[in-house]
Amino acid sequence: MPLNINQIFPISDAPSARLMKLKAMCLFRAGILTAPQRADIARKANKVLADRQPRHFPHHSKAA
Repeated sequence: MPLNINQIFPISDAPSARLMKLKAMCLFRAGILTAPQRADIARKANKVLADRQPRHFPHHSKAA
């Protein structure tokens, strides 16, 4: 039975994205995932993480 990547690696927010990247690396090192599968999961996780990053940091004056 083939792996269903979307069920095994649910990525819905930044914390789950970070956890799924770690999980994918562990399963890759164990020989369960292939390099393309691991890369696909990392790509999806990185997209979620990038979407959650602030787009603009306001300039703050430094207190003297």
